[in-house]
Amino acid sequence: MADDDLLEQARALHLRAETMRTDAAGLRKELGAEFRESGIELGLARDRALRAKMTADHAVEDADQRTTSMEASLAETRQALAKGEAALVAANAKGNTSAAAEQQEFNDGFRDMIAQAQARLHANKLDSAATREAAGTAERAARETQLAYEESTAAITAAETEIDKIENQAALIEQARMKLVEADLKYGGDPPADADIDRWVTARATLEGAAENLLKQADAITAVSYTHL
Repeated sequence: MADDDLLEQARALHLRAETMRTDAAGLRKELGAEFRESGIELGLARDRALRAKMTADHAVEDADQRTTSMEASLAETRQALAKGEAALVAANAKGNTSAAAEQQEFNDGFRDMIAQAQARLHANKLDSAATREAAGTAERAARETQLAYEESTAAITAAETEIDKIENQAALIEQARMKLVEADLKYGGDPPADADIDRWVTARATLEGAAENLLKQADAITAVSYTHL
């Protein structure tokens, strides 16, 4: 004869385990949808930020190269002017007014070139500073989007862990239910007339105790409430 109390407990545990498994399945499905949505959104934002950073870094590199090239060209023009000034002094010393006048024209041209080069170099340095500032902004944006992506992934992983806990609880509860079912099948109702009462009672108590321990293990699992990411 079945033990109604054991069966009632087993049915209650079965319902509890099924409810938890259903909840876990629903949460996992919801989490999967959120993972896809956030992964696409944050992934695209990260990719755009990285591309912007690469573009900004290239612009800084290009500006630095232009500055180096312009400084080298300016130095060459200054050297040419220095040689021209020396040639002018020599022409004047020889009294060669024609050569001196021609050299003076060249030197004036070098001075104009230097003035233009200095103005262009100054403007380029201002542009370089603005480009470098933009690169810094792009780098910060890239770091922020990467961090947001990593935080989202970590949150999803944490949520997965909590869902795993619910499923583990359900598994332990189901194991406890099976212990009670076994106790009912083997020791439900009154013991047989020829049974060793002490052994019979002990065996049933052992199964019920095992079920109780499994339930304690399940209750010891602390799962935080799942929240939307």
